[in-house]
Parts: sequence; structure tokens; C-alpha cells
Amino acid sequence: MSTTGSQPRKGNRFTDLVPVSMALWRESGSTECGVARGFSLRLDIGNQFTSGRFTIQIGSWGFAPSYAYISQPETNGVVEGFFWTLKEQAINRRAIRNHEEVRQAVENFFELYSEYWLFEKNGYRRPQAREVCCERAAA
Repeated sequence: MSTTGSQPRKGNRFTDLVPVSMALWRESGSTECGVARGFSLRLDIGNQFTSGRFTIQIGSWGFAPSYAYISQPETNGVVEGFFWTLKEQAINRRAIRNHEEVRQAVENFFELYSEYWLFEKNGYRRPQAREVCCERAAA
């Protein structure tokens, strides 16, 4: 399958590492070994997330895999709800012509989501205020 032009790209254990590495780079400025030490990564049990290549790479970054339970979708509900919102807000009902437009739409969504969306579960605080609270709780 071609990955050029308007052809869809195939998702697999290699392409599924791309958004994780992008998030690491965005949040820490690095994709070095151990950069995510102390963090867990919530996953379902799809082949791409249980493959040796995927698990070795996230392990080298320092992530501990946290797999959702089989036949219990509520254990993965927060991330599923987030992806539904992402698709609704950034992808659906758009005339997207290529992979770069999808990447840009998702990046724009993350900027707005991270900076401006306020949630009840976070006390309606902006991200910077939540970080201060987390730092105080850890101290």
C-alpha cells in the first residue's frame, strides 16, 4: 500500500508509536530512554499494543503499560470518550485531503483542548493551576 498522495496509511504497531512519541516530545522536549519513567500508558489489548516492538519501545521510554480488561470497556472509558471528542471536534465533517491535514487538525485540537477546556473533575481549573495543585499534592 502506498503512503503517498491521498492513499490512507495503514495503522500498525509502528505507526501507533508515532502519536506517543509526538506527545513525549511535546510534553518533555525529548524522546530519550526513560523520559516517561513513572508514567503509565493506558492501552487496549489490540495486536499493535501487545506486539513486542510496541511494548519494548514504550518500556524504553519508561512507560508502564496499563491494559484495559477484556470485555469491560468501562476500564478504557475515559480514553474512548476523549477519542470520540477528538474525532467529533477535529476530524468529522471536514474535507480532509491528506495525512498532513489530519495531523494539523489534531494538533490544533490538542492546543485548544489543553489550554482552554475546563472540566468539573479538575475543579474547572486551567492546566497551569492543575499542575500547581499536583505539585503541592506530591510534596
